[in-house]
Amino acid sequence: MISTLIMAAMLQGGASAPVVINEVVYDNLGTDDQEFVELYNATSKTIDISSWTLDGNDGGGPNSGVTLPANTKLLAGGYYVIGNKAVKNVNLVVAAGFFENSSESIFLVDGNKKVIDGLSYEGLGTDMSKWLTSKHETSPIWGTCISVKTHPTSWSRIRDGLDTGNNSIDFRLMPATPGTKNDLSRFILYNETFDSAKNEAVAPNWDGSFRAPFVIDPTVKSLSNPVAIKASPQGGKAVTLWDPTYRKGINNGTTGMLLKDSLKDVVLECYVFTDASKHATGDVESWSIGLRGTAGCYANHPSPTAPLAPRYKNSNTGISVSYIRNDKGAMLYLIDHNDGGTDLVVLGSLAIVPGKNDGWQRLRFTVAGDYAEAIWGGKAQTATGSVLYGKLGQGDKKSSHPVVKSGGFYMSYRGTILSTTAPKAPRPLTVDAIKILPTTPRVTFYGTSATGTAGKPSIDTFGNPSVGSAAFSITGSGQVPSSVSIVILGSTKIAAGVPLPNPLFPKGSTLYVTPLLSFAMTVDKTGAGRLPFPIPLDNTLASIVLQWQLYNLDIKTGAGMPLVSSQGMSTTLSR
Repeated sequence: MISTLIMAAMLQGGASAPVVINEVVYDNLGTDDQEFVELYNATSKTIDISSWTLDGNDGGGPNSGVTLPANTKLLAGGYYVIGNKAVKNVNLVVAAGFFENSSESIFLVDGNKKVIDGLSYEGLGTDMSKWLTSKHETSPIWGTCISVKTHPTSWSRIRDGLDTGNNSIDFRLMPATPGTKNDLSRFILYNETFDSAKNEAVAPNWDGSFRAPFVIDPTVKSLSNPVAIKASPQGGKAVTLWDPTYRKGINNGTTGMLLKDSLKDVVLECYVFTDASKHATGDVESWSIGLRGTAGCYANHPSPTAPLAPRYKNSNTGISVSYIRNDKGAMLYLIDHNDGGTDLVVLGSLAIVPGKNDGWQRLRFTVAGDYAEAIWGGKAQTATGSVLYGKLGQGDKKSSHPVVKSGGFYMSYRGTILSTTAPKAPRPLTVDAIKILPTTPRVTFYGTSATGTAGKPSIDTFGNPSVGSAAFSITGSGQVPSSVSIVILGSTKIAAGVPLPNPLFPKGSTLYVTPLLSFAMTVDKTGAGRLPFPIPLDNTLASIVLQWQLYNLDIKTGAGMPLVSSQGMSTTLSR
């Protein structure tokens, strides 16, 4: 234990690490004979790594170690692979099982006993705080990675050498690439209907942990489609994600990953099929569709509100639309998983009701800037439908974790069908017509709020300002409970602001918007208010920029015009 704490205290982490642990396979199905650790020289100079060590600890003290041979030099931008003899591009062969198959920390230590880089994995399996100190990288990788020999997967840095100091942000589940680059090619537009692919073949540009997404004819029962269903509104073929080795009484889970990278801010549209009928008692199915993140290979059930599984067992990161179906019915959630762990935040939820909003439904999933939105149902390529929306990063107010702003597009499925009496057939995640388009943040802020007797009033939105969004609203917080606010709409912003004279107005109140229209907002007892502002389905409105500001009536300030101003806000109407 003491030696572990000393090593953790020495960990330097962060982007300054000259050599990083770049990719890891620490467990594979069957005999552990495809394990490896890949090192990467992130500098522009050759580095002598002779006699450096790769050490493992799990809270009980050191349990393994590998010393690099003399005269070992790592070229700039080069890779060095330590692994079993069956691993491609291996540089240093070690015996099978050289690292633990469960929760572990590994450290790269130079010849002066200085920890150069560290990686902790399977944080969901134990309380790592018992042996990690504040000097350790912010968060472990939460999920599991058990590699399948026919299509090996690993924990890979999102970009070679990228090191933010937070393992759970820096790594994602990807196909193993020992000795070669992790980086995926980026795309501006992804549009896949799967119609040209063969039935029961891996979906183009996809891979998976235990099994990749497979192409199906949804109207025909097959190995990858346990129950025939109707075709999607797009028609033709679709994909399912699950492991057809499923049988009654056994858990089933897998994660699929798109082998291309999108931009950070995107709009995803697809059709998703849901069976919302109740499962037998104890049976659960769930799936997630995620952006800016990853998932573990087992795709453990999300646990947003009820203890379907302990919250820390789910290893999703980034933002997901997640679906849970059990003996109570079915629910859809928009979840900010941030960098994984226990601080997830549910941004919205929606009951999926048989015959109402189940079956094939359009999903529009937008992540732009610090906001995420999921629209369920409605017309394709519009903002019509049921809206879930929220601001990202709210789960990290008491930690140093940054908001996840990197990673890729993933899908995951988990089925726990344990009933022994007439269990319902599983309905794997079934998706069609995936389209991913770039977007830009549609809500921006400027200026500062004045301080009133209840704090600083703040203006925001519910929903993206998209044409056709009947749910779009202007929201306010930090206001005097059970009061009234005035919402100003204008076409011109005053970025520098015009100070309003004190004491006529409360101190610090500033005009940021040239007023055109004003509206009253009722404030509830929590200091929150909401002004519905539905946007017509008229594409000629796209690209219009509107300016907003809120003034909260705060009589206790004693000002002649007791209106405490919020910051200014710009909204850009988009299709």
